[in-house]
Parts: sequence; C-alpha cells; structure tokens
Amino acid sequence: MFEYGAIMKVKVEFREVAIAPSIRQAGQFSFACECEVAGKRYPQGVGNTKKKAKTEAARIAMDTILEQGLPVAGEQP
Repeated sequence: MFEYGAIMKVKVEFREVAIAPSIRQAGQFSFACECEVAGKRYPQGVGNTKKKAKTEAARIAMDTILEQGLPVAGEQP
C-alpha cells in the first residue's frame, strides 16, 4: 500500500482502532487497523496480530480502490 501511495503521490496512513461491535461479537480477532489513503478511510481489517490486521486493512483498501476504478500505477487516467 505504501508503494501505491508513493507512486500516486498520496499519503497512506494506518492506525489501530477498536474492533467493530459486529466483529467483536464473534470474538475471533484481537486487533483492528484502518487504512487511510489520500484522506479517505477504508473499512477496518482485523487479525490475531497487529501485522495481520494491518495487512488485511491494506488489502481491503486496495481492493476497494480497484473496484471503484480509481487510477493505479502504470494506468492512464
């Protein structure tokens, strides 16, 4: 995700957040992380470790960016 930010010249931030109540009820995950790209927050990723939560947050953000048809590196706008 940081590579995407560097190529597209946008700021990418990750932050630990509280696990959403709907996910907390399942009790499977210990950590949650949000990804913010160019000021837009994407749904949180969760995992048993901080690293897994961050990786999942990055995957969700990138999948959303691709689904919305936003430009990615190497594509013409």
